[in-house]
Amino acid sequence: MKKFTWGKYKNLSREIVCKHCKKSFIVDPCRLKTAKFCSMECRNKAYVGRIFHTAPKINKKCEVCEKEFSVPPSSKSRKFCCRKCQYIGQDRSKTSGKNHWNWNGGTTPAIDKLRKSTSQKKWAEDIKKIWDYTCQICGIRGLILNSNHIRRFAKYPDQRKDIINGICLCQSCHMTIVNRHELEWESYFDFCWTTKLMEQKNYDLYTA
Repeated sequence: MKKFTWGKYKNLSREIVCKHCKKSFIVDPCRLKTAKFCSMECRNKAYVGRIFHTAPKINKKCEVCEKEFSVPPSSKSRKFCCRKCQYIGQDRSKTSGKNHWNWNGGTTPAIDKLRKSTSQKKWAEDIKKIWDYTCQICGIRGLILNSNHIRRFAKYPDQRKDIINGICLCQSCHMTIVNRHELEWESYFDFCWTTKLMEQKNYDLYTA
């Protein structure tokens, strides 16, 4: 492959004046239309205190919570104030079920649909709040957390949404210690719930 050189383009280089320090400098042909400053230092000094004029924002009203919010002109078609409202108000009839591009005839097992349902996600979030986002094995707070069913999701369908059937575990403890040993940990998790309920009862009696 022939090596590229700037030899035949040297004559196209030009000398221009820096807009900040007024010193002349040489620029390559590719930068003749864009070069303004001789260095980054001059560029930064020239832009200090500069006010960049932007287009005024457009005030809109969320179609779900009716909260007012503002958007730039480029997002004037936006209908929702946040992702939560977008999830609630967005029409998914054209992108879900048979209308989805990856539809395979409804092959997803029913139990997987239940695990990913909105009610089950709310249950998982409630479990984390009850246990103060703390793993009940290692005791560390704020890690990547899982809301685990004490009695297995598949075997006990009547307890899937029961708050007392949930425990908060970090992902590490869940996968390395509890996974495939749920029956061995069941009594310990029940003890955690019993202790928590007793503490809550004693607190209510004390504050009554």
